Amino acid sequence: MVSQFRSALEFLNEIGLYDVVLPFVLVFTLVFAILEKTRLLGVHEHESFKGRKITKKNLNGMVAMSVAFLVVASTQLVGIINEVMANFALLLVLAICFMLLAGALHSDKEFSLEGREPWMMILMVIMFGVIIYIFLDALDWL
Repeated sequence: MVSQFRSALEFLNEIGLYDVVLPFVLVFTLVFAILEKTRLLGVHEHESFKGRKITKKNLNGMVAMSVAFLVVASTQLVGIINEVMANFALLLVLAICFMLLAGALHSDKEFSLEGREPWMMILMVIMFGVIIYIFLDALDWL
């Protein structure tokens, strides 16, 4: 029996959320943020806010939208983005798991490797190795 949540996720997949919408939003956001930060397309000459020039958001938005549409049009690029983001999310979860395990060995002091017992360092290295093993096994690289 399929749960309601699973059927909702399958519906979102059918309408293209994972293959069109999410990659579009990701690429648009990244390109727009880079254009805003670098001010590559210029700023308004006579307008400023708190002493800073205002960027040309309309141009930045149009360029970011065009790039995002071109990326989404390529199924090969979307596949690469989906695979990279899935691996990135897995790596992030594994990093958080390691930090939780390493934090279990420490008291309320700030995390530092200086002045630790040798057995704690050995246990942390073993934990790190096990986490790497889990990661490689999840990717079927072992």
